[in-house]
Amino acid sequence: MGSRRVLRSSRLIAAVLVAFVGLATVLVGPSAAAPLAATAQSQFPPVLPKKHPKLDSRLLEVASSADTAGVAAGVEAARARRLSLFADNVRVAIRTSGDHSLSKDAVRSVGGVVDAEYADVVQAFVPTTALRRLADNPAAVYVGLPLTPIALAVVEEGVTATNANAWQAAGWTGAGVKVGVIDLGFIGYTAKQASGDLPSSLTTADFGCSGLVNAAAPTDHGTAVSEIVYKMAPGTQLYLICIATPVNLGQAKDYALAQGITVINHSVGWPNSSRGDGAGGPSTPEGIAADARAHGVLWVNAAGNQAQRHWSGNFIDANGNRVHEFAMGDEFDRVFIPAGLGICAGLKWDAWPTTSQDYDLFLVLPPTLAGTAVASSFRDQTGTQPPTEDFCYTNSTGLSQTFGLAITKFCPSSGCAPSTNPRFDLVIDPGTLQYAVAAGSVIEPATSPSVMAVGAICWQNDSFEPYSSQGPTIDGRTKPDIAAPDATSSSVYGPASACNAGFKGSSASSPHIAGAAALVLQANPTFTASQLQIFLESRAVRKAVARQPPDRAADRDWDRSCLRTRSRRYDGDSERDTLRDRRRRDDGDVRWLTCYVGELRHHPELHCSEPGWNGGGACHRDGRRTDERHRHGRSVRVRDDVRGDCPPDKPQRYLELVRGPR
Repeated sequence: MGSRRVLRSSRLIAAVLVAFVGLATVLVGPSAAAPLAATAQSQFPPVLPKKHPKLDSRLLEVASSADTAGVAAGVEAARARRLSLFADNVRVAIRTSGDHSLSKDAVRSVGGVVDAEYADVVQAFVPTTALRRLADNPAAVYVGLPLTPIALAVVEEGVTATNANAWQAAGWTGAGVKVGVIDLGFIGYTAKQASGDLPSSLTTADFGCSGLVNAAAPTDHGTAVSEIVYKMAPGTQLYLICIATPVNLGQAKDYALAQGITVINHSVGWPNSSRGDGAGGPSTPEGIAADARAHGVLWVNAAGNQAQRHWSGNFIDANGNRVHEFAMGDEFDRVFIPAGLGICAGLKWDAWPTTSQDYDLFLVLPPTLAGTAVASSFRDQTGTQPPTEDFCYTNSTGLSQTFGLAITKFCPSSGCAPSTNPRFDLVIDPGTLQYAVAAGSVIEPATSPSVMAVGAICWQNDSFEPYSSQGPTIDGRTKPDIAAPDATSSSVYGPASACNAGFKGSSASSPHIAGAAALVLQANPTFTASQLQIFLESRAVRKAVARQPPDRAADRDWDRSCLRTRSRRYDGDSERDTLRDRRRRDDGDVRWLTCYVGELRHHPELHCSEPGWNGGGACHRDGRRTDERHRHGRSVRVRDDVRGDCPPDKPQRYLELVRGPR
């Protein structure tokens, strides 16, 4: 057994639901994606059309339809693939070499309209008949699609469960702290102001939305998230910031910095946006969050709800037909899609940042080699493109059916590129994969070390939600950083009932932590973002959880906690402000132990080396000693006031401060 930090009753603050904003609702177009143009054959894998090195495969299909049958056919093809449209123009994301003026001129030259820009990306709406011409322009490094976000939802009990009510009663309400909720839509927020579920005074901002509504995917997800922040910290100055794409996310981050916002909640996931090691470029969600942290902002993010929607492994092809086998002799990972509903699917492989190893992703019905590919992504990886494929599909067959996801290796006529057989990660939303792998399912940007990632626990019994995303990250770090309540009552999603109603998912957990951060920051206004995160994590209750499968290095991912709110501001009194774990030995002796496991960070409290782990160590009470140890490949630090030995194995611990808020 391992242990996790969880926010539970009498404990400080909670966790973030990283919500893929229902991928099925994010993009425009109700119809199902038609079988591959020129490949609607009754056997899989299909013969692919010629790839384009600078044009996304879905845009290539749209362009082919428009070039062959006119504008109307191109628009219908875009709708079928659930692409974002404005009139007869499709939204694209143009990667530039840095000079935006040339790319913007290229957009205008083909009759397009620039929509937004951030870092190395220009976002625009372009006629379906002009996509090839834009891709062929030297000013465009690559013409792709904006990433599809996922709202990670699947109060208020969470206030009591996290003990935020004790802080509020002591006078800490988050007053003077600015919290920004960056989300995908805030439908109905004015009605919630009128009902008292949101403050009468708040600030709003639109980036890619209109009236806090994303026309391409209207949602009240952000309204529900904001409600939790407000219930946790009713005195905070709340900002509701609506976004639709990663470019908009970057704009929202810059706005937050300009407004002096110190805590950001983002209950959204952006799969396939980067490797997942925190090294994403400046235009990626990871890079955007890292820049916010560098400017002193605590970025709190839902970890995701992908534990049952994620598969990871290496490419296996025992029969040599270039189709991956998820199990011996089984080349499909099945997913059930109800009639009229749909999924989005994303595949990435560990060959970052660009690769010539070319793989493709298909959705097949029925899930056999005799089936038909009804949706696909077949980008051209020739050495300058990222290792990703993704698509969205709506089941308009009139029948609820089981489909199959398939991964194929593409080899041009010149032969297959040398393969390192990298790790693959496949993610869907919504649905459940037949061969789901929970380990490694945390979604960007929650994967970043610059982000405080929050997992989901049920508020009633502190049980870890089976869908909540799990670590470790691809580079072996522990994630999520903390866990907090979900399935709490919501004026948007309804009342709580056991663990299967109310506001579910890490999307609900994350704002509990963001609200808690506001309470702590009011009490400790000089805290940096790092100190704030350490404070929250160190006031957490450690919960025992089942280990991950050993082949996923799961023993590095046991560190989760529920934050307790029975804490107060740090005033330098190390004897009193000490996290303690009271454990009674067989002989009745009481030992007060404090063992903090996580990333090594600076914090203005006493530290001591780690007795009992990797050979023991002595306690140093000089007030500033920090010793680092390594267990299972990660840093381990033990804090204040250790008397006795820390358990040699992962203990189940319940940590709390000696005194509550004052």
